[in-house]
Amino acid sequence: MKKIILIALVLCAFSFANAQESKGYIGVSFGASFPSGDLTKVDNAKTGFNLGLINAGYRFTETYGMTFNWGSTAYNFSDVYGYDYTFAIGYLAIGPMFSFPLSNKIGLDLKPQIAFTTGVFDDGTDTFNTNSSTGLLLGSSINFPFAKHWGLAFNLDYLSTKFKEVDGEPMDINYKANAFNTSLGIQYKF
Repeated sequence: MKKIILIALVLCAFSFANAQESKGYIGVSFGASFPSGDLTKVDNAKTGFNLGLINAGYRFTETYGMTFNWGSTAYNFSDVYGYDYTFAIGYLAIGPMFSFPLSNKIGLDLKPQIAFTTGVFDDGTDTFNTNSSTGLLLGSSINFPFAKHWGLAFNLDYLSTKFKEVDGEPMDINYKANAFNTSLGIQYKF
């Protein structure tokens, strides 16, 4: 509850500011993904890869808008019950966007989103699909313009979701897949 009140106060304090020079953007990003939740219970969990195929935001006012993200994370695990495998999470996420100025040109976007997720386990021989699920993507972007319609974004995101089935069969446990993602992206601003 304290976090919600703090976020509300920050949003109110900055709502008067001119946050960004553009109404919106669309871009792509790539970076590292750090596993957490049940992903870290595997001894050989490795840092993964994060790919943002679409990172889009549109501002209705200088401070408030909407965001849409389509992306994935993937991790390699070695020697788990004698197998090496890859686990990937794909997601579509949508939610509000709150924009704040950090300097004259640099801006911050905070983006709490609902994420529609699915997962895939691949051991090199077989592929196993999880159920579709919903989760939470807490996103943030620091936007750096470098030309009239182009900019760079540094993104920090936290993805949390839970899977209950693999190939239509119930899992022994609800598999909580959480990831902390860092990425660098390029944006087209309009």
